[in-house]
This record gives sequence, structure tokens and C-alpha cells, in this order.
Amino acid sequence: MTLVGFKRLYVQPFMADRKTPAGDLIVIEGKTNEGATVSAEISGLSKEPTKVAGSNIDYYISRKGLGDVKADFGILDLPEEASDRLAGYKTADTKIVYGGNDTEAPYSGVLMESETLAGDKVLFGFFSGTFTREKISLETLDPNKTYEPKEDSFSLSAIASDAEGDQNGQYFGKYIGSDETTVAELQRQVLGAPIDGGSTTEPTVPVTGITLEATPKEVKVGESFTIKPTVTPSNATDSTYTLASSDSKVATITPVAGKGTAVAPGKVTITGTTTDGNKTGTVEVTVVAAG
Repeated sequence: MTLVGFKRLYVQPFMADRKTPAGDLIVIEGKTNEGATVSAEISGLSKEPTKVAGSNIDYYISRKGLGDVKADFGILDLPEEASDRLAGYKTADTKIVYGGNDTEAPYSGVLMESETLAGDKVLFGFFSGTFTREKISLETLDPNKTYEPKEDSFSLSAIASDAEGDQNGQYFGKYIGSDETTVAELQRQVLGAPIDGGSTTEPTVPVTGITLEATPKEVKVGESFTIKPTVTPSNATDSTYTLASSDSKVATITPVAGKGTAVAPGKVTITGTTTDGNKTGTVEVTVVAAG
């Protein structure tokens, strides 16, 4: 299986019982100032086979189990608060973060999301493990070069699950497909609960507003004008809208294309209404006599 891309990473730290979530789920998916996934390399997925001789031949090969299961991650711009949680550092009331002989990283469930060459969704999750961040690097800036940030390295050392169910004694779970029931079950096993009911589609981004721009804002009877709507945020899940004229006897407007026609002298208000959230925006157009 060839994986294409590394879309997002979910990390859920747990209490010492490895069952009770310790704080909010950490989601790394490329949002501004919230970190982005760069790479993941998983190793130790098979043991080095051991051969046992008998009757002058290799009679038996010991082949059960996994090796030292690890995952090395490259993560760009992970917030320090999240990094400190994964390392087990302590934050005092003074907001100073401490690490020392009593530092102990929490057990965490880790779920990665990628795709196959065919475009099928791939979920790969470790049921339990602890993170290490061995070093923090500081480098001088070269004033003659454009600054290019580098990812930080994090390593996960995985252990077998002690939970009841199919995952008991297992290190990881993998699923390729889009069945929401199966996705939700793997999320529950790895993270303690499904994410948004188990869906791994892009998170819903609600519309917060819409503004309208008229070009031109003053037209003569018989001439046309254009209304350009801007829906915010730009990455809203549903950015559709409809346009309407306050007086079609003065000017008409097409509901989606935003093509307006001046009919008679006067002023008209064009209103845009979003499908998501019923947000509205307006702009006034003035129609003057021809000639």
C-alpha cells in the first residue's frame, strides 16, 4: 500500500489509567498557528525472525508478534502548550513551564489520516504510547536568505492496548474506506470517542457574513451592472447565496450570477442571503434616466 500525503494527526493524552482523557483532543491539520503535519515514519511492524534448527535443517521460524513499534513525526509549528502536554512538562501558576527528574509523558492515543493512490481514506492509529521530543534547536538567521521554518521531530513509542475488545493486546488499528460506523469505532478505540460522530470529512466551517460590491453603483436605464458577493470566511463549508432586488421595477438581479439590469430611474437595494446561517449583506444601486 502506497500512502499519498499526511492530511492530519489526532492525539488524545490520557490519565494514568490509559482510559480517561486528559484534556482536549489535539488536532494537527494545517490551521494557522495550530501546527501542520509534515511526515510520519512507522517502524517495528515485524519481528526479526528467529530460526530453530532440527534434523540438520531450519525446522522452525519464530515469527509471531511485532518489533519495537515506533513512529517518528515531523510536525511544523506545533503550539508549545500542546508540545508540553505530550512531553509531560509542568506549568506553574507563574506560567513558567518546568521539566525535570519527575517529568513523565502521558500515555496517548494517536490517529493518522492519509489516502491511497486510488484516493481511498486511510486511518492508522496507535492505541497507546508516549511521546518524546529529544531536542529543541535554535539557529541564527542569515539576513541574505529567506527564512524557511523547519519541522520539529517527535517520536512515539507504542505499547499494546489493555482495553477490552478486539484491540486488546494489539498495538495499532488500520482502516481503509469511508464506512462511518467503522471509522467511528476505530476513533473510539484510539481516541476514546468518535470525532464528530465518526466522520473524517473536512470539519464544517460556518459562514460568518457576506458583503456585496456593485460595479458600477450608478447606471443608466437599460444598462447592466454586476454584483460581486464575498462570503466570509473564505474557507466556509457552504458559501452559496442568493441575490434579490428590493424593487424589480427599478432594477432586476439574477439570484446567483449577480447580473443586474437597470429598468427605471430610482434607487434599489440588492440583498445577498447565505444558505448557511441566513447571513445577509446589502448594497445600493442608483438608476438614472438614459440620455
